[in-house]
Amino acid sequence: MKFRFLVAVFTVSTVLFASCGREGIRPSNCREGECVYFFEEGKQLAIDSIAFGTEFVNTEAGPDLVFTYEYEKDEDPRIADAGYTEWIRLQLPNDVISFSFKGEQLKDLPLYLSYSCFCLLDIGRPDRGSFSGTLLDNGKWELEMDVVFKGDSIEWSRSFSETFEKL
Repeated sequence: MKFRFLVAVFTVSTVLFASCGREGIRPSNCREGECVYFFEEGKQLAIDSIAFGTEFVNTEAGPDLVFTYEYEKDEDPRIADAGYTEWIRLQLPNDVISFSFKGEQLKDLPLYLSYSCFCLLDIGRPDRGSFSGTLLDNGKWELEMDVVFKGDSIEWSRSFSETFEKL
């Protein structure tokens, strides 16, 4: 009973903390859930090691600009541990006003796909595709991505053309 209570408290805390971190950014419907598109200044990517030797990509204070796409799958309340969230993050210098990367150029970028679920974890690195963006007059960014990410055991194909807001 104590274990269930602790799991419930952890889950509620995580949801509340995640929601507070994106305050002011309205999610849009995508795939079978909600997506949020935002960027942060004064950040950098950090790869953290977590349980069982797996790694996870987070952001921390730093000198650069980090773009984040966050997808949260709708959960089926009838299935335990049905949650799935994924992030695609790209770090670029703060003074960039536009960018365009294709093919082999993607492999040299600090661009990662990571996810959280009750499953084995893997970090995806870009394998092929294209990713471009332009800073708009209103301070938002227009980004277009069509990339295949490759992990140790899986490939993910992700694409979007969206406006990213400052967090």
